[in-house]
Amino acid sequence: MTIALFMLAAVSPCASPTLCPTRKEIIQAIMARNWAGLAERNAQEELPGVVFAPARVTGVSDLVCGDGTFAKEPRSMDCKFTVRYARQISYAIATLVWRDGKWVITDYHHVWRNQ
Repeated sequence: MTIALFMLAAVSPCASPTLCPTRKEIIQAIMARNWAGLAERNAQEELPGVVFAPARVTGVSDLVCGDGTFAKEPRSMDCKFTVRYARQISYAIATLVWRDGKWVITDYHHVWRNQ
């Protein structure tokens, strides 16, 4: 039993897998953040008829999350991960907060690398 728990902890991105965001939830949070940022940019652009869209996230890897704060609402967690786009990679650290049944990024720091 102890070995099984150790093996599960080794492959899980955080100490409590049921409370952690999944890779799919991370991608959804990133895309929501990217769309919100571009909506603001599109509103400020003076190019009529031109709409910018964010690059599609093709994957998230190297996901590791901290212990998080689950005792108070809303629960939050700091995670580090690598975001893969078609032509770029982003190494990111983010604070995610559980709001309205989904993870939302409230703080995001990243570094871009071209592939």
